[in-house]
Amino acid sequence: IHHDRIYRNHVETLNEMLKTIDRLEESSLEEIMLDAYEWNKPLYKNAAETWNHDFYFKSMTSAYFPPSKALLQRIEENFGSFLKFK
Repeated sequence: IHHDRIYRNHVETLNEMLKTIDRLEESSLEEIMLDAYEWNKPLYKNAAETWNHDFYFKSMTSAYFPPSKALLQRIEENFGSFLKFK
């Protein structure tokens, strides 16, 4: 639901806004954010929200990666075990 509604809305809104700004036509999302920050807060907000969601969804995976030794140690210190942390 989040992907299909909220993320899609940010992408579609951003794309509509960009139709009126020719100089950003070939810009990356990061370039749009940096460029728009000072002069177009709505454009910046939609670009940043799109980037945030894109980053979040790309980081999701069904593969299991165990925590590093240092992280596991902190989890065990704070929660007693990794199982209790889950």
